[in-house]
Amino acid sequence: MVNMISKIAGQLKQDENFEEWWNSELIEIPYFQNKRLKIVFTEAENESYLTLADIALDSFMHLSISERQIHSSKITENYKQNLIFEYTPRLELKSDNEIWNFVYPNIIILAQNEVGEIYVLVECGCDWEEEHGLQLVFKNGQQLTRVSYNDGGLEDE
Repeated sequence: MVNMISKIAGQLKQDENFEEWWNSELIEIPYFQNKRLKIVFTEAENESYLTLADIALDSFMHLSISERQIHSSKITENYKQNLIFEYTPRLELKSDNEIWNFVYPNIIILAQNEVGEIYVLVECGCDWEEEHGLQLVFKNGQQLTRVSYNDGGLEDE
């Protein structure tokens, strides 16, 4: 039995459906007001990936509610872009920061692109796009670089 340990997330367990994925226990995420989420390491058996993933995760864990408030306008912009669809419900927002009342983070995935950069991908549910949800992507765990529906993409085309 292989023993996978993240310096940030602790002991990892192999995913039941995807052999190369390793999951953490539920961990408090400061960015989401300490909501407890599972973190998925997609290539944990690769030592360089695990090292870089831990660095990105550590950076992400240092993002606070203040950074989240700075990101509110990007999330609100995603909501407003969806208003063109007839099924999108209108939300009563007095400020961009209120958008977070309609966002429900589910899982964090640490993914790597072709050149080895690590992205912290947060899959969320949201009230304005119930079918496809909302995805937040943080390059190296530091910078919010993409807000989209849940498509697994790391970078915009």
